[in-house]
Amino acid sequence: MSSDPRRPPTPAGERGCGTSVAVDGDRARSVSALLDRNARLFGDHVALTHAGATYSWRDLHGLVQKTLADLRARGVAPGERLAVPLSASIESVALLWAAAALGATIVALDPSAPREIWEARATAAQATWLVVPQTGTDPRLARLGGVAPSAKAAPAPLTVVFTSGSGGRPKAVPLWSKQYLASAEATVAALALVATDRWLAVMPMFHVGGLAILFRALVSGGGVELHERFVPRLVADRLRGGEISFCSLVPTMLARLLPLLEPSGADQMSRLLLGGAPVPSQLLRVAEQLGIGVYRAYGMTETASMIALARPGEEGAEPLPGVELRIEGTKQSGEILVRGPMVSPAATDREGWLHTGDVGFLDRAGRLHVRGRLKNIVITGGENVSPEEVERVLEEHEQIAEVGVAGVPDPEWGELLVALVVRRARSRALGSDAELTESVRSFCRRRLERYKVPKRVFTVAALPRTATGKIDRSALTALARSLAQAAG
Repeated sequence: MSSDPRRPPTPAGERGCGTSVAVDGDRARSVSALLDRNARLFGDHVALTHAGATYSWRDLHGLVQKTLADLRARGVAPGERLAVPLSASIESVALLWAAAALGATIVALDPSAPREIWEARATAAQATWLVVPQTGTDPRLARLGGVAPSAKAAPAPLTVVFTSGSGGRPKAVPLWSKQYLASAEATVAALALVATDRWLAVMPMFHVGGLAILFRALVSGGGVELHERFVPRLVADRLRGGEISFCSLVPTMLARLLPLLEPSGADQMSRLLLGGAPVPSQLLRVAEQLGIGVYRAYGMTETASMIALARPGEEGAEPLPGVELRIEGTKQSGEILVRGPMVSPAATDREGWLHTGDVGFLDRAGRLHVRGRLKNIVITGGENVSPEEVERVLEEHEQIAEVGVAGVPDPEWGELLVALVVRRARSRALGSDAELTESVRSFCRRRLERYKVPKRVFTVAALPRTATGKIDRSALTALARSLAQAAG
């Protein structure tokens, strides 16, 4: 055990003392024990802040108890699934921890989506309740048509989270508290998080990137500042204030944030954890020039957030404690396979390996290098091309702010490689789209094999993206096909 007085002791076997959150089943004991511990050891420390309201760990413990009692009184039973529009609010956090204590499952919904999508997702996940958290009062509950589980049913997952759907239709992924806590414990160890750290949470709470922040605070005893949405200027001010230790972002957020930041000493600026999509190298260079420490995370919904971490200045990502990685393919590259306690058992093969669908390799030091997605491969003229590889090259072009590459049907090539680019504001006066196209192709010829050079280039106002900032590959391909057909 660390002698650092800020670092919370390991909770293994600890029951807590004082008023405890009631526990139903083995699944909830770890979450509830951590809440007990934090209320006892860090009772007056800030656990959550949101919209001017501040809750200590003792306050949050009491709110979880109240929420749990309300769920029971209104007939919610262990094992039932609660479809919840999860906003970045204290009430949503209390509902999550109360569900853990009860043994119920949270089906995480996008609060900004229309009710029709809520109902469709709730039906797909077999939810029995629709629960809408409300500020300062009890949540609204409505009974749905799902079938309640039998008493002999296997332990229910803590959440069902829908993937961002970057490659098509979102997929429902069940995750148990065991996976979340394993991920949080590994992350706390890798980043040396302590009880005095505070995390700025601007990621959506209905995705695993937002939920993981809550579990890291639960494990470390630290605090979380909840923001309902990403407002670049507000985030920039908070990062400069000296109170925030870490902030999780996707590359799109970082690109919007960097112009608002000024060079600062490393001791004054928060550290940034970047994930959710490939990171353009030019963003990392600008961040480095500003003195910002950027950690790049690799992970996915099925692994309850990140499983490998690249520290500032490092090329490859080091696996987190407890993570096993394997490459299925050639020595140069192949599909990335992951195994470990943070991987959802619903997503693995018989030997416990998750086939990620990502392509990469391990270097001699065992660090992971991610190259792209298997399913995104474009076959043009009999050659396989990774759109992400071409995108990484084009992100270095001085006139391009954003780029997405896709394949469109072609009678000669099978698939034609097309680049959709968002031009930098200052570059629009530097030439026509035709001139930009030739510039892009010439730029690629000097850096890529000939068959990887896009045959056509189109300028667009913005790239289609998912709620987590990833390029929406399905929508990108549809847009590329539409533009190619219109151009003839």
